[in-house]
Amino acid sequence: MESLENPPICIVIRTYFRARTLAEVLDSILSLNYPKELVEVVLSLDPRDVAALEVARGFKAKGVKLEIVTLDVNSADRGRNLGIMKCSSDVVAVVDDDVVLHPETVNIALRYLRSEKVVAVGFPAITKKPSLGEKLHHWRFLGLKAAEASTVMPVTFFKKTELLRIGLYREDMGPPLTIHEDWELGSRIRRHGYKVLITGEISMLHKVEENPRNDDITIPSRRPSTLACVLRSFMSYFEAYVNKYWWTFFEVLKVSPLPQLLEYIAYYLLPLTALALLMINPVWGLLLIVVVLAYIELNSFIRGYYRVLSLKERVAYPLLLTLVRVVRAYLALVGYLYNKIWIKKRSRG
Repeated sequence: MESLENPPICIVIRTYFRARTLAEVLDSILSLNYPKELVEVVLSLDPRDVAALEVARGFKAKGVKLEIVTLDVNSADRGRNLGIMKCSSDVVAVVDDDVVLHPETVNIALRYLRSEKVVAVGFPAITKKPSLGEKLHHWRFLGLKAAEASTVMPVTFFKKTELLRIGLYREDMGPPLTIHEDWELGSRIRRHGYKVLITGEISMLHKVEENPRNDDITIPSRRPSTLACVLRSFMSYFEAYVNKYWWTFFEVLKVSPLPQLLEYIAYYLLPLTALALLMINPVWGLLLIVVVLAYIELNSFIRGYYRVLSLKERVAYPLLLTLVRVVRAYLALVGYLYNKIWIKKRSRG
């Protein structure tokens, strides 16, 4: 990255018929505590999105350089990649069209990007009424200066030069078709020996809005109960894996660094081992479970995860997150078996 104290930056936004939240995101760019003449915005949108074009024209009139890239295919990752390639600066931020930036976002990101090994710096994005899923995946970083992660975030700053060597977002993954495009990219960056950092010094405001178009992924504006959130998350994972896009999970494993790969092998083996031990010798089975749970809790406390929450939540959330990861691993296996064996067998029959 350039050694300049204030290097030029480019902010890439892929938007898809969300003019109202896009306007708020662009307004937050105007409020950044960073020289406006050093900020460039590349907006990727559908040419039919008249409302977004109008918002873009209004933003451009306020003096910030803006370039529009159009594509008539609803692909978040293709839009992001087109935007990144259009950027003229080496510091590129990829921002979702429903995440409002904190004024200090650029300054904090640049501080960490100056490290030679850091290629990506992300920020947690939190709604005003966070769901259990948000707390599990985003709140664990709040209050942390910097933590290594395996995924990029809804707001992530990249070093473009290194990113081009590693490879951009996979265009056969990502909304509205698949999940794990962010996890795949983060894992690939780490596999190449670089770091992905998440800083919880500040957080971004995630704006929730129902999307009027049926072919986009929408998020309910009313927060469900904890049980409903758990059930909805399970069904979301189930539907994401037991369909023709089941392969996304395994694509992540293919590019995972060794520690992450071993972690997910453990998610497969430990439950089976514990179950076998409980059947053979309950004492040994219980001992294994206690040791694993103690390790999960100790690791979370040492890393400082969930430090902004109550002690009860700091104990519960690491266990819940681990359970989610175990379920995800087994659902991916179910998806594989269903699509490669059951569907194939039925088609032959």
